[in-house]
Amino acid sequence: MTFEFDPAASSIQVKAAYSTGSYIRILNLVLDTGATQTVINPKALSFLGDVSGYMAGAYEVETANGRVTTFGVRLPALFALGQMREDFVVIVHDIGSSLPVDGVLGLDFLRGHRLCLDFVRGELELL
Repeated sequence: MTFEFDPAASSIQVKAAYSTGSYIRILNLVLDTGATQTVINPKALSFLGDVSGYMAGAYEVETANGRVTTFGVRLPALFALGQMREDFVVIVHDIGSSLPVDGVLGLDFLRGHRLCLDFVRGELELL
C-alpha cells in the first residue's frame, strides 16, 4: 500500500490508530527512523482512561534534553502504514513538538519490513 507525503515538509507525518478492543483512536505521528521506539504523548492516550491496566514498566529514554525516565503502555493493537502490531508497547512522553502531532512512529514499528521513501514522487511504502 502506497501513502503520500509532502517531500518539501520538515517532517513526514503519517496517520496511525490504536485500538482498545472496543474503541479506535486516530493519531497523527511523525515517521522517525532515528527513534528506536514509538513514543506517544500522554494526552493522545487519555482515551485509555486509567492506564494502569496497560502498564508495561518503566523506560529510560534519551531525548534532546537528556535522559528521562517514563513508562510504557501495552496497546492491544497499533495500526500504521497498512500494518498492524498487536500487543505493542509504546513509550508515553510529551515530545514537546511545535508540530500538531501525537508522537513519533519509531523503528520498533518498522522492524521486519522494508521502508521505501520516494522523495521525487512524495510516496512511501512499508512492505
